[in-house]
Amino acid sequence: VDQAAKPYFAARTEKFLHVTQRVADLEASLKLYIQTLRMQNVTSEYPVQPMKTGAKYAVLSYVGTEQPALLLVQDGVKPVIQTFEGRHAISMPDTKLRQVYAKLQAEAKDLIVHDLQVLHKALGVLCIFIMKDGDGMELCIVSSETFDKAVLAAADWKALDFDLRRKFLDERAPKARSFELHL
Repeated sequence: VDQAAKPYFAARTEKFLHVTQRVADLEASLKLYIQTLRMQNVTSEYPVQPMKTGAKYAVLSYVGTEQPALLLVQDGVKPVIQTFEGRHAISMPDTKLRQVYAKLQAEAKDLIVHDLQVLHKALGVLCIFIMKDGDGMELCIVSSETFDKAVLAAADWKALDFDLRRKFLDERAPKARSFELHL
């Protein structure tokens, strides 16, 4: 695939291209991520397929940002949310974040896990709330104006050691689960 020819890849330098998340109902998940979180479906532009043959999938993104895409996979296995899944952060401009939060307050209050907080930090004002998707995965929604600066400030700028990561996953991950690195 000629990544340069695909609009999704045009402005990206980030090496992590996507995060994979198993979902029970792909259509319901697409509705939440597209209509509520305002992500775009870039499946037709994205050169990936899930490892399991026959799985339904979609790739969502905030096109034009450095955020990794979200690969949603419905493969017939119900997602099990355990402590090692953790949360993932979705960064968006403060204005969009407040609009999303207001929409959830009005239409799906049960998805809000922690209410909107406005934190005054050294790098700026950080807006944050935590919600869950239809499968119970917790999503930390943060304002990009400050969160992105904090991520950059915390970076050590060393290349990632993917061999060490593989070793960690092989040694510590529960044997019943399989992990894959998507680069």
